[in-house]
Amino acid sequence: MMEPTILHCAGACLDSNHDAAVIFLDHQGARLRFLDGVELSQVSAAHLDLEGLHDRFRTSDPSAAGRYGRRHPDDTPLFAKLGQIVLHCSQVLIVGPGSAKHEFVKFLVRNHPGGFEHHVIGVETVDHPNDAQLVALARAAFAHAAAREHPIIAEHTGR
Repeated sequence: MMEPTILHCAGACLDSNHDAAVIFLDHQGARLRFLDGVELSQVSAAHLDLEGLHDRFRTSDPSAAGRYGRRHPDDTPLFAKLGQIVLHCSQVLIVGPGSAKHEFVKFLVRNHPGGFEHHVIGVETVDHPNDAQLVALARAAFAHAAAREHPIIAEHTGR
């Protein structure tokens, strides 16, 4: 399998409109691959590191019911940034190995009404794919979503 050509982006790329995006999300960070152009052939990449976005922690009260406190990173800054990215993309696939993707979906539904329904085409469990696998997974999911939405067009174009 041929690796996709990936242009790395930051800053303005994250705030730009894109045709499609796949977000790989776990509790260490988020890998984003933006797909644009005809056949979603142009791929650009960004990475959001949790360390840069986690500046505070939630702590459960150790006195509550005799339990010891646990420190959990506050994902709100990461989820807020990802929510803005979702709103700038026509279609988004959210993938990841654990619960972080589901926590993000809950955040998105709660904080961006309509954002989930209008932009997210699917949420899938996958285990740490490389870039080529991630892009291939996204293209297949977007083609499947297009076929469901426009079955007659898909039948005539072979998609």
